[in-house]
Amino acid sequence: MSPTELYDLYKDAGQVPTEIVTNGILAVICFSGINLNMLLVYVTVKSKSLHSTCNILIAIYAFSISFILIGNSVTFFIVLFGINFISLQLCFYIQIIPLLFTAFAILLQLCIGIDRLVAISFPIWYKMGGSGKLFKIFIAICCAKTVSVNIYYYYGSSKHWGNLNIFTIEYIVWPICNGLFLMAHSSCTPVLFLCSIEYRKAFCKYLCRTEPRSNVVVPLQNMPA
Repeated sequence: MSPTELYDLYKDAGQVPTEIVTNGILAVICFSGINLNMLLVYVTVKSKSLHSTCNILIAIYAFSISFILIGNSVTFFIVLFGINFISLQLCFYIQIIPLLFTAFAILLQLCIGIDRLVAISFPIWYKMGGSGKLFKIFIAICCAKTVSVNIYYYYGSSKHWGNLNIFTIEYIVWPICNGLFLMAHSSCTPVLFLCSIEYRKAFCKYLCRTEPRSNVVVPLQNMPA
């Protein structure tokens, strides 16, 4: 089926059940991921043990990808009201904030990896103030890249503001790929909770209001007979 045939099929169809269900499932993943990422940010802010450069970068990353999830949930509300198609201009303005954070988060992933590499390769320099310098450099690079990429987005899309075209692949492959993509962006908190003792303790303390159990050793001579 060609893009023109898809457009003719859905443009005046109103609410399409298959699209509502498909995008509704994706929206549920998005909202779940947003809540999980915000919990990660909250715990990082509250816990003093999570104030290292790497922890802060991870929290900023979780905050950024929450806007990516918000942007991906918009489609559900569009199809829910039976609109189905919007112009590229309107789409750009709706997605401008998610686009900003997408560009920021993608490079931030690389920065987190570089931070860990430097911390292992040059531990003395890193502990003597290098982590703070790296943090400033990372944020500056991410901001510069975000601005430049979104200028390019605007320049490219502004030439086709009235475009309503779609590709057949968007209705066949994209929901599956997007679902995996959204689950990946929603997995930071569960993965850190399962794999990091430090994060697990912080989550238990500030969300479950429980302290990690400690083993108490009682000398045998002090035990009652």
